[in-house]
Amino acid sequence: MDFANLSRVLWRERELLDLLLFKLHEQHLLLVAGDVEWLPRASAEVEAVLERIGTAELERAMAFDSIAVDLGMAPGPSLSALALSAPEPWDFILEEHHSAFLVLAERIQTSADANRELTLAASRATEAVLASLTGQGTTVAAYAATGLRDVDVRRPVLVDEEI
Repeated sequence: MDFANLSRVLWRERELLDLLLFKLHEQHLLLVAGDVEWLPRASAEVEAVLERIGTAELERAMAFDSIAVDLGMAPGPSLSALALSAPEPWDFILEEHHSAFLVLAERIQTSADANRELTLAASRATEAVLASLTGQGTTVAAYAATGLRDVDVRRPVLVDEEI
């Protein structure tokens, strides 16, 4: 049973998830600043980290299956199931990895949701400005938190016509 290798695999995946969180924070800062010039690069970096995470997940799955066979478990166990079946001190170490993954997953989800909301808000604002400039309607509807299209987002718009 190579629990040391499994722990190394889990550390690498945690480091990649931490890097993903960092890249999402960078993306968030660009969205908040309205600095759209760098958004494609930030998005590409997020995608690159996601690809690396996919490879790490495959490596983790293979390590899990190897340990599961050694422990007499069915293939494809969860990390918490491995922690319950692992001998000391690996049970504690695997449980710590599990807890860290849960925290990272929550933080990543929160950051990704915030970025998605900012992107949608920017898109709606752009559509509203374009609609007001082209006279395509006086009311722009958006989605409320309930998912219904009932929010009136009309705002006064100042346009410098001499530009």
